[in-house]
Amino acid sequence: MIFTPQPVVNPVVQSTSIFAVGNEANSASAPDSITADSSGNIFIEYGNGNGADSTGKLHNGSTSTIVEYDRVGRIEHSYSIPGSEDGQKIDPTTGKLWALHNEDGNSFLYLIDPAKHTVSGPLSYASPPYIYGATSTRGYDDVAFSNGQVFLSHTNPASIGDAVVQTLDNGHNPTGTLHATSILRLGDTGTDLTTGAVNQPLPVADPDSLKSLADGTLVLTGDHDRGLTFIHDPGTVQQFESFVTLPDGLCCKVWWSARVGFRRAGPSWIMLPPGTTQR
Repeated sequence: MIFTPQPVVNPVVQSTSIFAVGNEANSASAPDSITADSSGNIFIEYGNGNGADSTGKLHNGSTSTIVEYDRVGRIEHSYSIPGSEDGQKIDPTTGKLWALHNEDGNSFLYLIDPAKHTVSGPLSYASPPYIYGATSTRGYDDVAFSNGQVFLSHTNPASIGDAVVQTLDNGHNPTGTLHATSILRLGDTGTDLTTGAVNQPLPVADPDSLKSLADGTLVLTGDHDRGLTFIHDPGTVQQFESFVTLPDGLCCKVWWSARVGFRRAGPSWIMLPPGTTQR
C-alpha cells in the first residue's frame, strides 16, 4: 500500500484563544506536555525554565509543575515533581497520570492519582540493563497504552540494536523496580508508505513522543527523524512496522481530542476551535 497525502478538508483555523499561560499556577512557565482524562480535564506540564536538567545530573533543586485544568481553564489542582518531567499520559485503565522524569538520563517514573491528589515516590528502572549515575545518557520520554499493554519510548539510541520502544513488564499498576522488554530497535526496518518500498530503515534515531491510535497502532515521532513510525499490533507476534517521511522534523506540538485542539505557542497553550485544523 502506498500512502498518498490527501488535501485538508477541514476549515483552516481563523481564530484561537488563550487557554493557559502558567501565571495562574504560582507563575509556572515553559509549558510542554499536555494530556487529558476521560472527563475532559486537561493536564499541562510546565518545565518552569529554572534549570531543570533532563539528564538528572545537576541536582540543583529545580522542579516541574503539572497543573490540572477543567475544560474552560479553571485550575483543579497542581502537582510538583522534582527535576525535569517530560512525557505524560492518563492511563485509561487506572485513571492515573504517568509522569516520565528525566528523559535523557537517570530516568524515573511518577504516578499521580487525580482522584486522591497524590504523587507516588519515584519508581526506578532495573539496573542493569538501565544505567544510572554520571554515565547515564539514555532515558524514557513518553508512554502509550494499547491493547492492555504499556509502552515506553527509549531515548538516545547510539548503536544498531539499541532499544527504541519497550513494553513495561510491570503493567498498569507498577510497583517496585521497573522491568521493560524491547519491541523496536535502532536498525529495524519497515514499509515506506510513501514509496511502497519494503525493508527500509525506520526513522527512529531520535525517538520522542509515543501515541496510540484507536486500532491499537503506536505512532512514534522524533525531534530530528523527519518521520512518523507506525508500530502495528505492538508487542505481539504479528507486529510489523511502516513509516512516512516528512519534509520537516516533527515533534508533537499539536494535541487533539475529539472535542478540542491545542497548540503550544511560546509561553502558553492556545485553544483551537473544534472541527478545525492548522496549516
